[in-house]
Amino acid sequence: MVMISSEHWAYEFFGDSGRYYLCVPCGTVAVYDVTVELTADELAAYEASGLDAIRSLADQIRYRPNAYWERNVRGVHP
Repeated sequence: MVMISSEHWAYEFFGDSGRYYLCVPCGTVAVYDVTVELTADELAAYEASGLDAIRSLADQIRYRPNAYWERNVRGVHP
């Protein structure tokens, strides 16, 4: 895994073999990570807008982690 970008307490964006992942810390009292593999649309947004697209997606995941929970990937780390 190659770390592409990270912001402390905001996200870690990394990739390997053409697959890209975004890990976002979520929660308040208990903190947990939600890690998703980027979809084709999310990857296209990143290619078009750069890290602004990643920051936006991280914000969406942080504010509504339940909406992304089914996409949560375990055992993938940079």
